[in-house]
Amino acid sequence: MNTAPTPTNPWLALPTQPPFVLSPDEPLLDVYDRDTNDSPTAYRLHLPPLPFQGRPDAPLVLLGLNPGYKEADEANHATEDFQKTNFRNYRHDATLEYPLFFLDPKLSGDAGQQWWHRRLKPLRQHYHDKVLAQGFLSVQYVPYRSTSYQHSRRQMPSQEYGFNLVRQAVARGALVIGLRSERLWKEAIPTLVDYARFYQLSSPRTPVLNEKQLGTEGWRALCAELDKVKQTVAP
Repeated sequence: MNTAPTPTNPWLALPTQPPFVLSPDEPLLDVYDRDTNDSPTAYRLHLPPLPFQGRPDAPLVLLGLNPGYKEADEANHATEDFQKTNFRNYRHDATLEYPLFFLDPKLSGDAGQQWWHRRLKPLRQHYHDKVLAQGFLSVQYVPYRSTSYQHSRRQMPSQEYGFNLVRQAVARGALVIGLRSERLWKEAIPTLVDYARFYQLSSPRTPVLNEKQLGTEGWRALCAELDKVKQTVAP
């Protein structure tokens, strides 16, 4: 049986200086106003994109919409240490202790870390952050940051790499959880429509990984996967 080739990782070609935008995407960034960042839907290309975080082979995959932006990111995410870690993430560096690196305690106080702590609060009562960082792969529908998201029907070339990470997850039987935009993800990856291990959180505006939003079946499946990860992660 013929299979489609795995797309080349486009993030290896991302410029190391701003604007942080892949050249094939640039003509399609029509939501981005090049003259002002006053619009909440403007893509913040002076900060590195966050297309995905986590192990590409993680047993749990979270589907987001696009990375958010807060003024605090200006100082925290422009540092050499943050950008170095993010570029290691682009390369799927297997030596990262916290592949979902916003859970790294070294980022204490970061707005992105606070966002993840809220999403994972029920799980953090039972699992160490290192287990969660090893267990989850987070993939964004659109990789570039903005305060608010404005959908365009024209897909950017870079999105295909993230879509393929999710297709690979489905192929290996990973548990896939939609945080935001169920319709957009199912349009992009039709196999999710009938995928038995796909769960959509019931409150996409304020997603939290808990039993209420996942349902009992999804919650048990999630905890079962994390229990397996816990056995392999050194404290």
